[in-house]
Amino acid sequence: MDLKLKLANLAILLGFLGSAASWVIGWNIETRVFSSPVYVVKTLTRTDVTWIKSKAYYLEPEYAVAFRTSVLAFPWAMGLALLGGGYVELRKRKSKSEQAKLLAQSAQERDESKE
Repeated sequence: MDLKLKLANLAILLGFLGSAASWVIGWNIETRVFSSPVYVVKTLTRTDVTWIKSKAYYLEPEYAVAFRTSVLAFPWAMGLALLGGGYVELRKRKSKSEQAKLLAQSAQERDESKE
């Protein structure tokens, strides 16, 4: 396996893990926020405002940063996985077309040797 294919497989793996982690973090925070009505009111510890589904919620700064990071990282991670998967698929199709060319060439050589 060449280096580009290894990097593409690594991109698929990192993209999948990154998108899964982003989804879990976002889901965890949304579940926590939506399950309790106290996050609608600003307090001394919950100072950062985060907009989720067109409604303002006040979160602790750590949770707000984690939520924003997960929201921003998810499309990038999915894009990385798609790029890696696209390259792997391109290599598969290219190798299949090369194999088909070799088979056609060997068949042509066999036909020429029979004559």
